[in-house]
Amino acid sequence: PIYAQEPVFSDDFSNGFGKWEDTRNTLEYWSVIDLQAQAFITTSSKLAELVPKDEYWNPEWKNIVYSLDYTYLQGADKNISFWYIRIIDTYVMG
Repeated sequence: PIYAQEPVFSDDFSNGFGKWEDTRNTLEYWSVIDLQAQAFITTSSKLAELVPKDEYWNPEWKNIVYSLDYTYLQGADKNISFWYIRIIDTYVMG
């Protein structure tokens, strides 16, 4: 049988953005309200991105399941993005 592992990274934002860093110096757009991370951007073509800090993330982790709860505001633009690399083992027959 296959069993799920314990989570290796999670956050309920009870410590604010202590586990996160912004990638574009845009942390001023982010806030935590009722244990939920929120971004409020008032200009067009603006990106506000958060990533886990290195001390909370291990690049050796594989087969990651990504889960989040998402609530959007009606009438506002909505975007969630993530990036991954899929590495496929290649064997060369000789």
